[in-house]
Amino acid sequence: MSYPMNEILWQKIADFVPDKFGCVDMDGVLIYTLQQMRNYVGKPIIIHCGYEPRGSGYHPKKCAVDLHIKDMHVVDQFLVASRFDNFNGLGVYPNWNNPGLHIDTRPKDKKFDVDSRWGCLEAGKYVLLDKEFFRKII
Repeated sequence: MSYPMNEILWQKIADFVPDKFGCVDMDGVLIYTLQQMRNYVGKPIIIHCGYEPRGSGYHPKKCAVDLHIKDMHVVDQFLVASRFDNFNGLGVYPNWNNPGLHIDTRPKDKKFDVDSRWGCLEAGKYVLLDKEFFRKII
């Protein structure tokens, strides 16, 4: 179940602030699970993008974030994020300036759709995650 964050709920989040996400009312499940992931890895998680008023996807729905975990290989970032059940969409971006992930809390019934896990080696070209993708980035 999703719920929007507010100023009071943000006070319970130790390592993130709303201005890094582009709005206060991001999806609470996303923010609380990001905090759990931060606690788990013990390393800073750098937010690249949260809410964006673009046409489609999960960023305009306030339930997606692009990020990287400091000093962690992008494959290890993916493996860490995969441990958290609330992250229903995961994209791997090894060619960003700081290689990282797209994470979203799309509806659970969409978690096992083919397009819920993807990689991107070139802007605008998305591929399924398979051994060939991971061989290219390791």
